[in-house]
Amino acid sequence: AMAPKDKTKGEVSDLKAKLAAVIKHGTLPAPGKDGKANGTSKGKGGSTSMGSSAPKDPQAIKRGLFKSILHYMTINVDMSGLFTQMIIASTPTNDIVLKKMLYLYICTYAQQKPDLTLLAVNTLTKDCGDSDPTVRGLALRSLCSLRVPNLVEYLITPLKTALNDRDAYVRRTAVLG
Repeated sequence: AMAPKDKTKGEVSDLKAKLAAVIKHGTLPAPGKDGKANGTSKGKGGSTSMGSSAPKDPQAIKRGLFKSILHYMTINVDMSGLFTQMIIASTPTNDIVLKKMLYLYICTYAQQKPDLTLLAVNTLTKDCGDSDPTVRGLALRSLCSLRVPNLVEYLITPLKTALNDRDAYVRRTAVLG
């Protein structure tokens, strides 16, 4: 029997491989002869099970992977090694749930990965110009929550724009940001 820590390490490696496959192919690989290529990770509460009934929709696959990654974050497993893959896997998307999960991930690990956070700033800045006011507000709030000193300069333009936004939620976020 594997120790719980080894099991978690294996599941995190599995998530990393799945994320890489989604980035490369847009979907998870088909199960191999052993039926395990999709892998099933049944952590506490049966977090995600992607067996033969795995969703074919790339957005649903990404949601499942992001959800698993956030699950491990909540149980204090360091998921910062996936920073670059998370940003690459999430762009481009119009899925607001995926964006929310990405923003939470970015804000959590921004201070640990200040160099890579610059990649995220680009994504967040683009989202500050989105047509959906909810996305604009969430992106701005996340941008303001990064707490990386050398990235403060990237806040000025989105904040000024948001203060004059036509939507009250975005203006409110800019004032509180």
